[in-house]
Amino acid sequence: MKILTGQPLRYALAACLLSALILCGCGGGTPGTDTGSDISGVVVDAENPDQPIGNAYVYIPAGGARQATPGVVAETTAASDGSYTLRNVPAGDWQILVEPPDASGYADFGVAVEVASSALRLRLTGLASATASRVATIEVVPEAATLDPGATRDFGTVVRDSQGNAIDAACTWTVDGAIGTIGDTGLLTAAEDPATGSVIASLAGVQGSAPVTIQGKGVPLSPNGWPLFKRDPLRTSLTPVNGPTTATIKWTFPVGEWVVPGPVVDTEGNLYVGASDNKLYALGPSGTARWSYETGNTIDASAALTPGGTVYVASADSTLYAMNTTGAVRWTYDLRRNPGTSSPLVDPGGHVFVGTRSQVFHAVRPDGTNLFEARFGNWVAGAAAVAPDGTVYIGSWDDYLYALAPDGTVKWRYDTGDDIYSTPAIGPTGTVYVGSNDDALHAVSPAGARVWRYAVGDDVRSSPAMTPLGNIVFGSHDGKIYSVDPQGDLNWEVTTGGRVTCAPAVDGDGRVYAGSWDGAMYCIDPSGQTLWTYQTGNRIESSAAIGDDGTLYFGSHDGSVYAIRDP
Repeated sequence: MKILTGQPLRYALAACLLSALILCGCGGGTPGTDTGSDISGVVVDAENPDQPIGNAYVYIPAGGARQATPGVVAETTAASDGSYTLRNVPAGDWQILVEPPDASGYADFGVAVEVASSALRLRLTGLASATASRVATIEVVPEAATLDPGATRDFGTVVRDSQGNAIDAACTWTVDGAIGTIGDTGLLTAAEDPATGSVIASLAGVQGSAPVTIQGKGVPLSPNGWPLFKRDPLRTSLTPVNGPTTATIKWTFPVGEWVVPGPVVDTEGNLYVGASDNKLYALGPSGTARWSYETGNTIDASAALTPGGTVYVASADSTLYAMNTTGAVRWTYDLRRNPGTSSPLVDPGGHVFVGTRSQVFHAVRPDGTNLFEARFGNWVAGAAAVAPDGTVYIGSWDDYLYALAPDGTVKWRYDTGDDIYSTPAIGPTGTVYVGSNDDALHAVSPAGARVWRYAVGDDVRSSPAMTPLGNIVFGSHDGKIYSVDPQGDLNWEVTTGGRVTCAPAVDGDGRVYAGSWDGAMYCIDPSGQTLWTYQTGNRIESSAAIGDDGTLYFGSHDGSVYAIRDP
């Protein structure tokens, strides 16, 4: 609305439209040559719509900005009850003006108007597009959506004019991207395949949109899968599946750069593994590339899979990525200039936990919004473990092992005496095991008290693993792989030719698989005897993973991913 006087007006025009063609200019014929139609209505008080205002002057002026043909084509004075009729109005895009009975000024409405101002209100009825020329913004509701394949979702709109007033209007719906089909009422039927795109609502040249993700049909997981770093939320690195008893290569896949993270594997044998070339790779069961996604910096930590079809990975570009199993990004979470250094942990509620090269430990909801942030005294290099009661355990370079409540508050902290790179493992009785740069493995009770400390010859940056008998297996910078019992007594030790920083993997029979900086992968039986070794071209920091079919997967600094399986 354009007010042509500085004085406030308190009147409205309530019109009953007899011909949509007259107001929209969308009919046939030439303005001024048609017989025309009548427009009737009532002038009412804007603050009291039931109160008619008589003697108001209602007309179409000469030379109006929206008038199709110069000249006064229709005019009338409202009766005492506020009623009026503009007769024989030809087709065209007209202005309808109202002059109050006190002649204090007049208001320019424009025919396709829903609201005029807080003081003066015009309501036109009977014309579906009567609001079109006043549409300023269209907001799509919900503002974003994630759907399963084939699911449906109703979308709606909030249409507003330039003053922020809501308008009751019907929009046209379309989709951008292969996300499915949408009906006239905004009902979206999702596609059967994963996709990203948006739904778009349009009216009078104005558009509003909402992003839509069709998620994967689910990552095939089973009780025997290896979807996380160290396999499970307890970080036991223990699977009921038996791994290879011989060093028989199934396949290798070259990525050309260091492979530091350990792979994660779904039930069908698909691998997801990051590398120092900044990429996350998805490999099929035969070792062929399915896709790769390039982030802005190196990927030093394992990815995480969820049954809902989400792949989480943290990059040194300070971003946590949530992706489909096709490689499409669902959302990203800003780690605020802090490179992601730890493998994401996904708890039973779908919350994602990730540490950074700062004092901040992030907890993120499944939709990518912040749940909480915990601040420690130094970097958070290792990954978190979560107990069945929801307690989250995480170590920091400030020397402490922290126990966090589900809301992020610190329940207790345990001082190991030096930096913690190691990811904790939770034993069957709730005891937490973690390595430290004080050259020892620590056993800590669920209440935060020391149970025992087992000292070795150098840093323990390796993350401990559990065996079927409850023993704890870990490596050290002193070049050895150790097994200790639940009381902290040594079972055996195996000497390698280099540092052991990876987390060992343990199969159903208790065989241990661990790589060394001497470039070899070691298979050790439950008694501490080395069954076999496999030599790669450079050091191994990658933790091994064991698939459902018993295949052992790991990476090397020689730039390759390896798969070993018994013939």
